[in-house]
Amino acid sequence: MNSTLMRHVKKILQNYRRKKTWQKVVTVMAAVVVFITTYMLILPAITMEADLVCGKEEHTHTEECYQTQPEQRELTCTKESLNIHKHTSDCYNANGVLICGYADYVVHTHDANCNDAEGNLVCTLPEVKEHTHTDGCYNANGELICDQPEVILHEHIAECYDEDGNLICGKVETKKHQHTEDCITVTSATETLVCGIEEHQHTEDCYGDEDENENSVSLFSDGNTLPVTELSGNETKYDPTTDLFTTKVRIDFQFNSDTGKPTANTTYTYTYPEGIIIPDDVVNKEVQNLYDVEKLAGTYQFIKNENGTYSVQVIFNNDYINGSGDTVTGYVQFEGSFDKDSMNDEGNIVVGADDATVLVPGDKITYPSDETESYNIDVSKSGSWVQDGDQLVYTVYVRTTKGT
Repeated sequence: MNSTLMRHVKKILQNYRRKKTWQKVVTVMAAVVVFITTYMLILPAITMEADLVCGKEEHTHTEECYQTQPEQRELTCTKESLNIHKHTSDCYNANGVLICGYADYVVHTHDANCNDAEGNLVCTLPEVKEHTHTDGCYNANGELICDQPEVILHEHIAECYDEDGNLICGKVETKKHQHTEDCITVTSATETLVCGIEEHQHTEDCYGDEDENENSVSLFSDGNTLPVTELSGNETKYDPTTDLFTTKVRIDFQFNSDTGKPTANTTYTYTYPEGIIIPDDVVNKEVQNLYDVEKLAGTYQFIKNENGTYSVQVIFNNDYINGSGDTVTGYVQFEGSFDKDSMNDEGNIVVGADDATVLVPGDKITYPSDETESYNIDVSKSGSWVQDGDQLVYTVYVRTTKGT
């Protein structure tokens, strides 16, 4: 009895241990599945966080990208294509009677083939119906009272001519024609791509090396200088609340035989002179597309350097470089600002080094309406009472932003 009980207990314990072992195995396998699934799901996110360097927009053509031209049916049958006879002076005798024996028309009745898709008549053949005079076409005196010309179908055969080839049948050769499918030229329906965007899907080659950019302020790292030909500021306004001059800062650049033609997927950098401030919302923008008129030329991005200056970095794409000539020009513009230290004694804003200078004349700066356009002087003072000596000591501050 006891031995039987012990065997049952032993068997139960073995089953329990086996069940616990399988639970551990299943738990480990489930953890592996979760890890692999999670890793696969974040791979696209990791890829998207890398920097785009292809300079292209991801795009797949849809129906909206095409303009459909429906099937066109053109009636090409004319008098000329049917070789219909044309009367000349040789067709009449001295009395003006027609003697050639040929009609300058065909018997024809308009039908659906004579119209275009909108139902408009496009057939150039006149409508002529067959008619043979009967007794009803004459009055009691035998006079013709019918207003319809007699049109009888007839085609000359050998018996219509004498031995010398003269026409002797006395009839006019008149044929009949109704348009068929042979008279119509059909142009198949076509689809024309009208979106103007290249079909492109990003691949690994479209992204920069994430490790190289991880600790960098810029999305790109390269030592090539963008050949800037002019640095200018336009539509400049003074904001007394911030004590800054806002303006549209623009750089124009040009690659030519002296600088060499730019290469695709290479970063070209220009660093702005001290004093030019690029707003944070502009610096924090992702890579922006660079266009040559309406053609996508590449990308650009603004960055803030460790020394407080700002730079712009430009990358050209393959298609643009391959399709351009030896000279490549363009510009980059943003809404930026100057600080008050950029103004000289004449009230002009001057910023920049020898190779590129922003010069905004004082008369080109817009000031608030409550200030003069020519000059301004702000005066303030502060003072204190000095008991010893019974004196009032104060300091007068005179400041101008436009010059005097």
